[in-house]
Amino acid sequence: MGRSVELLDVENLVELPLPCGRCVQWLMDPVEAVLPGSDPCGHTAAAQERKADWVRDVTREWGPPGVVLREDGVVVGHLGYAPPAHVERAAAFPTAPISRDAVLLLGTVAPEAPQARRLIQGAAADLVRRRVPAIEAFGGPDGVPGCRTQPGEHLDAACRLPTHWLEELGFRVVRTHQTTPRLRLDLSTALRLHQRVLLGVLGQVRRKVRVVEPAPAPGLGSRLGTVVDQPPRKR
Repeated sequence: MGRSVELLDVENLVELPLPCGRCVQWLMDPVEAVLPGSDPCGHTAAAQERKADWVRDVTREWGPPGVVLREDGVVVGHLGYAPPAHVERAAAFPTAPISRDAVLLLGTVAPEAPQARRLIQGAAADLVRRRVPAIEAFGGPDGVPGCRTQPGEHLDAACRLPTHWLEELGFRVVRTHQTTPRLRLDLSTALRLHQRVLLGVLGQVRRKVRVVEPAPAPGLGSRLGTVVDQPPRKR
């Protein structure tokens, strides 16, 4: 079956590697996240339902908030993104706010560098098609802590990605900071640099949800066109 990229929806959300499929860190402001009984890593059914509701709401109002990567039919990684208006924690960082024309990169799980690049390419293909000009991200040091399914368990997951990793993928720093720089990837530049790759990925982006015509989020045009549900024909 090979490798394919598809848009995030509530059906494949449950297939994401834990704990990211249920993590609600980005959906909480810093005060709520530390309140007694708070569950940012989604260990309770209520938090898991909150994540699913968020995916539904963002999809209805703007479009699917991410991409997932399958290899031989199994989800092996994902990358999340959304307009900052839909992300409660987006304003909590010292280098906020995200630019009005950009979406915010919310984190990723990718076992190897090739999978990480494929996810970025899939995201870029989706966003270019939706006329979103840029992705921005809050960078960090090499070891950015994320959720764990159990104490001490290692998982290649992070809500913030290392700055050097983002730069290797073509992001550039637009606001410096010692621990939390803000970086930007202009998708027009990415399209010029990786046009053949992006076009190939675009042909493989698949959707399981019905096509919607979401209302634009503030500062973003977001008309969602038809998505191809099968790989392109071989020439």
